[in-house]
Amino acid sequence: MILRTIKRLFANHFIWSVIAGAVIVLIVSTAHAATHKADMKFTESGTDLDRIYVANINGDIDVTGTGGTTVEITAHIEIEGDSKAVEKYAKDFQPKISRSDGRLIIETDMPEDDELNDDIDHSSISYVITLPKSFGVNTETVNGDVAIKNAYGQLIVEVVNGDIEITCGEGDNEGVEIESVNGDVDINLRKLTKDCDYESVNGDFELRITKAVEGNVDIETVNGDIEIYLPESASVAIDAVTAMGGDIETDWGKGEGITFLPGEKFEYKVNDGKYEVDIETVNGSVEIHHTD
Repeated sequence: MILRTIKRLFANHFIWSVIAGAVIVLIVSTAHAATHKADMKFTESGTDLDRIYVANINGDIDVTGTGGTTVEITAHIEIEGDSKAVEKYAKDFQPKISRSDGRLIIETDMPEDDELNDDIDHSSISYVITLPKSFGVNTETVNGDVAIKNAYGQLIVEVVNGDIEITCGEGDNEGVEIESVNGDVDINLRKLTKDCDYESVNGDFELRITKAVEGNVDIETVNGDIEIYLPESASVAIDAVTAMGGDIETDWGKGEGITFLPGEKFEYKVNDGKYEVDIETVNGSVEIHHTD
């Protein structure tokens, strides 16, 4: 999935569709080298939309849900390289915004000229977005951190290199789906009403649910420690495995089948076990605690 995303990010071209925009540009040149910095701002009506999709290559993505009815987007653009190349590159290296089937699509377009790309040392666009709280959010990026706060639709995040932080402390979350190659993940939810799925290669994972669990939790990582905090009232069946020697620590007793050489296995049913909590790490430890 992530490899397909990378190929698509570099291959696709998108339609420019902006309701309102503003641009602030700073260019600093020394000899034949230059740094181009620009802030582009857009406002999109939230009418007929219920989610956004953000596809990026280099740069952070910061999304915050608000009580408003519009989507506000600020794109922080930075390009470094040969001064003439930077000037040409900046004409095409911009966000492209469009709408499709209830989604607002925000994508980073890349110039296709290979010779031009050879003269660019660095290029990135970091997005700061505010949107209605009810929106779902789908982000894909290669290099950059992703932070989502107070957005209560379904959250789908794919990152190759970067940390992920999700905080939904006021409303009921409609589920979380994360794929990560390298980076730590921190999720803090008031209430999970649909499934939470996490898959990673390298990185630690922490999930904290404070009020209620009404969906399954599935966590898989190759290299990384896992910490889970669940309310004592949760009705869950816990199945945790560490494959290569990592410890399992829980607040819910010793469970069943604790021996699983060379790692450990923990099985335990809490309050009828209505929802499944499946945890697996190859190299790493697992902690499962009551929410404070």
